[in-house]
Amino acid sequence: MAIDATTQRSLEIALGDKAKAAEVCDAIDANTVDADKLDTVAAVSTTTSEATTTNLHTMVKAIVAAVA
Repeated sequence: MAIDATTQRSLEIALGDKAKAAEVCDAIDANTVDADKLDTVAAVSTTTSEATTTNLHTMVKAIVAAVA
């Protein structure tokens, strides 16, 4: 699962922390997220094309929880 630049920028804005966003994206790009959590992250992130800020924060929380 690769994270594109737009998604990474959205994470930076939502997290308020460029370094943390990069860390999350790197972890996902390196496929270090537990396999059973990838479906959850993917399911949440599919809503981002029409996302409100709330949906974006939901996605960020799911990703952060997955790599924590």
